[in-house]
Amino acid sequence: MVAVFTYGTLQVPKIFEAVTGTTAASKPAVLQDYARYGIRGQVFPGIIPEHGASVTGRYYFNIDVRTLASIDEFEDVLYERRTVHVNVGDKKRPAEAYVVSLPYRDWLNGRPWRLDTFRDRHLAGYISRCRRFSREFGNENQSA
Repeated sequence: MVAVFTYGTLQVPKIFEAVTGTTAASKPAVLQDYARYGIRGQVFPGIIPEHGASVTGRYYFNIDVRTLASIDEFEDVLYERRTVHVNVGDKKRPAEAYVVSLPYRDWLNGRPWRLDTFRDRHLAGYISRCRRFSREFGNENQSA
């Protein structure tokens, strides 16, 4: 079991469930020395190391191997999974996070990505897209 730090669309519990087919306990968290930017032509973000910056997100506890494999598949080659340390409450905890891979960093648009903007403009359609992914990956209704 591992913990996963999500900072983009997967921090929305309905999207996490649509992608993985399960629910997971989570808490708000902050990742220091990383910045979150939009990806050109997409509604989701990426993070990269950036001294002095910080990224808010969710820390999902006790993620099993199957769920982690679903997230790995969902995140695709654009990202590499790294172990980072995030602030959860008053404690620093290790977590897996998906960082934009070096060959794809030029895909970032340089503009901060905002969760509230994503929710207002793209949430409903994105959940449907994630459910299709989950069916293709074989995760549908794993938690139901």
